[in-house]
Amino acid sequence: MSIYKCKSLEHVFTSSMVGSLQQLQHLHVHDCPKMEVILKVEEEEECEGEVKKIVLPRLESLKLKELNSLKGFCLGKVDFSWPSLHTLEIIGCSKLTIFSKGLVTTQNLNIIDTTFGRCYIQEDLNSFIKTKHHEGFQL
Repeated sequence: MSIYKCKSLEHVFTSSMVGSLQQLQHLHVHDCPKMEVILKVEEEEECEGEVKKIVLPRLESLKLKELNSLKGFCLGKVDFSWPSLHTLEIIGCSKLTIFSKGLVTTQNLNIIDTTFGRCYIQEDLNSFIKTKHHEGFQL
């Protein structure tokens, strides 16, 4: 799935839609200036206080490019598991400070392409993004 130049789009999916995405293999979002999150947690789920777990078993590549308002992939308490993810690009997402407030599991992801080059990831994705942000790098 590719989303390109959607000027007023603020999110791609809601948490209630994720169950229908089990076959999703590629998600590429590019040049959407108002995009704040990719996955928006619906208010009633946030109020429940439980951590939701989302597994996208076939997602292989995720590319987030030129999303100037993107704050995170998901800002809700959601754990993600992407066992097939091997390609991640985060380029031109200067406001990104966290990927998710939950745990992000990516067993096959070793390298992330970023605005400042290729990075080998030796920690979890949230820690990587926080570390780079504290070091002064903008993704």
